[in-house]
Amino acid sequence: MSATPVEIALDLARAGFPVFPCKKDKTPYTLHGFKDAALDPATVTAFWQAQPSALIGIPTGQASGLYVVDLDTDKATGEALGEATLAALGLSHLLTGPGANTPSGGRHLYFRADGLAAGLGITAKKIGPGIDTRGEGGYVIAPGSIAPA
Repeated sequence: MSATPVEIALDLARAGFPVFPCKKDKTPYTLHGFKDAALDPATVTAFWQAQPSALIGIPTGQASGLYVVDLDTDKATGEALGEATLAALGLSHLLTGPGANTPSGGRHLYFRADGLAAGLGITAKKIGPGIDTRGEGGYVIAPGSIAPA
């Protein structure tokens, strides 16, 4: 039996990752978006009581300590464009670190938002084709989220 969204959200909050509910299109349900992310079990439970099938958002940057590299696929061809760009940059070894596959066929690579990644913001295709980043001021949909039908 798989865990429910609220169970996953509570597990993430207990692990120190603030969470907030998102719609199927990945936009936040909360008024202030990722700024409303919470660790408090009662708040997290209330979020998912109001929206039981919500996707689970995690703010990136200082709020969670996460910096995420988002590797996209080409929507027309299905090619792993972000991974190809990493390879062209000589960074394929990053694929062996912590990460999660995304529903669209891409991949999120997780890093600590400290050291070289401290204070880095969000980018879209700035590093190269098919690579976006999420740091300070951004968020990602957590692994285990299942888009409502």
